[in-house]
Amino acid sequence: MKKTLLVLLLFFGKLIFAQTGIGTVTPQQNTILDLNAADKALLLPRVDNIGVINTPANGMVIYDKSSQCIKVFQNNLWSDCIYALDGIITGINCSGILDSGSLKEGIAAQDTFSVIAYSGGNGARHNGQSVASTGVTGLTAALSASNFVNGDGTLVYSITGTPVSYGTATFAVNLGGQACTITRKVLPAIGTIASLNCAGVTQAGTLNAGTATTSAAFTVSYTGGNEGEYAAQTLPSTGVTGLTATLQAGSFAAGNGQLTYTITGTPNMAGSANFNLSVGGQSCTVNIIVGIVIPTTITLEQGFAYLLSSIYDTDYLPYSFPTSAATTSASNADGVPDTAVDIQGSVTTAGITFSLPVKATGSGTLPAYITKPVTIPAGLTQDGIAREVVLSWASQEYTASTKTITVNIKAIGGTLNVKKLDINSGFGSNSLGVVLGALTYPYNNANTTTTLALRGVSGIPDRMFNVADNAGSTTTHRYIYAPVMGEDKKIWLKNDLGADYANLDKTGIFNPGQQVVTITDNKAYGSLFQFGRRPDGHELINWTSSTAGAGVYNTTTTRTNTPTHANFIYNNANDDWRTTVSNTLWNNEAAVNNPCPQGFRVPTHTEFSNYSITSGITSGTDMANNLKFMYGGYRRGNTAGFLYVGTEAHYWSSSPNQSSASTPEAIYYLMRSNNGTNPPELISSPRIHGANVRCIMN
Repeated sequence: MKKTLLVLLLFFGKLIFAQTGIGTVTPQQNTILDLNAADKALLLPRVDNIGVINTPANGMVIYDKSSQCIKVFQNNLWSDCIYALDGIITGINCSGILDSGSLKEGIAAQDTFSVIAYSGGNGARHNGQSVASTGVTGLTAALSASNFVNGDGTLVYSITGTPVSYGTATFAVNLGGQACTITRKVLPAIGTIASLNCAGVTQAGTLNAGTATTSAAFTVSYTGGNEGEYAAQTLPSTGVTGLTATLQAGSFAAGNGQLTYTITGTPNMAGSANFNLSVGGQSCTVNIIVGIVIPTTITLEQGFAYLLSSIYDTDYLPYSFPTSAATTSASNADGVPDTAVDIQGSVTTAGITFSLPVKATGSGTLPAYITKPVTIPAGLTQDGIAREVVLSWASQEYTASTKTITVNIKAIGGTLNVKKLDINSGFGSNSLGVVLGALTYPYNNANTTTTLALRGVSGIPDRMFNVADNAGSTTTHRYIYAPVMGEDKKIWLKNDLGADYANLDKTGIFNPGQQVVTITDNKAYGSLFQFGRRPDGHELINWTSSTAGAGVYNTTTTRTNTPTHANFIYNNANDDWRTTVSNTLWNNEAAVNNPCPQGFRVPTHTEFSNYSITSGITSGTDMANNLKFMYGGYRRGNTAGFLYVGTEAHYWSSSPNQSSASTPEAIYYLMRSNNGTNPPELISSPRIHGANVRCIMN
């Protein structure tokens, strides 16, 4: 045993103090171990990664399986790979890149990746790469160093940075001997669209006046979306108020898409609830219909019209009543200048109020309503600014005796200045002028709709305009009149013959479209005609107050069938200014003494009666009608004095006394105000009296 131990000690001692060779008997000097083999290799320790060695020492050499290379621990640090095989791949799938995350202009990228598949990996290492974007700059695509797998695998590029614009960012990748381009879309920070189709909006759910809505919405389509973001919106309704349309924040589609607004609230009335949309750089107005339930006991008039006078003309004489429809074109008469007629017709944002006929068979409440706005095109406005107008009415109580409701037409967003029309071409053979717009509304319980036409119209000269009266003056009848549609749907003159509002020479007062302001407005009193007599000057009155006036010319007591003077004929012993009775002097438009402008005549007994019925005039103080008769009183035929000026209205009809055509009396229209409750009456009066004339279209 002792001998064996000695041999072992001698052997290990030799190893300690001499070179050792494996595969050689003559190891190199200065080596502690010399390995020599023709078909063998040194196999270093193979570790999963350098982290598994807890206490590395300088000089350690290992093979790092995670990096697939040899590393040395020196200077208290593990080195990079001393040598690694270049990683290569044989193919890369540029068309099948998988993207995650999104990129937006001016917003730092977060959790954004692009994954590229490859084939033919050799399992060797690649160093990764960092590629700056082109096109849209400010971004970097980074790939961490790693090893290709053997065969097929993927590469994950992390995209960081902040894109400086929107559009397309590209990254040129060149790895493992293969090239590829990563393409990423950068969306705009602010969304835009090319158009917004409010006219084609679709409505969901039901909206009724006075009822809270729970499921209403509307959807509006757009074109040219850029995929940018839009903010949430909350829009109050106009027209019909009390509603709110809400749009949730989101992003536009690429190209065409739709936006859905939810509607909440309780509409205050029926009609059109309007929402002014402004999104993606485009604006328009959505009109949403709020239902109305018109009671079965009332029906509104159909096909009505409101005529708005707007005139400019400096060559209108000689005038001929038109035989064709009105136009906006100018039409000179004879090339000789006439006194300029310049009246701007307008619809303000406060609106114009007038009466719309109805037929009622019982009592009830008509709900409030407002129509969808109608655009009056710029070509029909004087200032070249297109304006929207609406027709509306407030909630109104009615009974079986109700004949009209009060309606209003108003402009939205600014005054509508109607195009000024030429006298010879802007009146028209129907006296209705030019259609500006048609306002649609329901007129019965079945919600059947009709339209009310807003029309621009010029004026019509007095029959005696610039024609000498019996005193030889050519300036006493320089009147321009405007038409109005009465509740009977007949066309009348808006003012009485001779009213100051129609007098071209009344500076500061002249305005054919202006009617009586109060029932005792003396600027509307006008002329007082003797029945059947032509406008020869006898009828002219200078009104000095609401209760006083005087004839322009003198008086005489001499009766005559053909006066050659302008004096008012009075006679205490006779009821006619003529020596013989005639029933044909005013009986039609072609009558020899017709005082009305061309195309118009004195209304008949029946026409006055019908108007009284359809307008529902209930007393002398009733000013709610469209003709607005006023208290001009009358001139007495027995004294030439004035009576009931400011307290009664007297209007001639063209009809003679029906009971006896031979008597010197005629039917005329009388509104009494003595007790404020008497309805208008149709009574007989001596033809020698002087009374007002309101003309009707022939």
